[in-house]
Amino acid sequence: MKVLVDLVLSIDGIHMRKGGEFDVRKRSDIPLLICRWINQIKMDTGYRDTEIVSVHLDGSEDLTEEVRLTCR
Repeated sequence: MKVLVDLVLSIDGIHMRKGGEFDVRKRSDIPLLICRWINQIKMDTGYRDTEIVSVHLDGSEDLTEEVRLTCR
């Protein structure tokens, strides 16, 4: 299935919004997939201080806390 992810990060205090479309096999794979995406963003930005502000799936479902717990 395809999911749309709306991600807002705070990198060194500056908010950044990214969106992406991902293919997933099952719903339980989504938080780990988003964590890998966030780790790629961290690498691209030089591992600056990064905080997850919000994560929304398909425009409505809030996955913020679930992703924060998975990315620890």
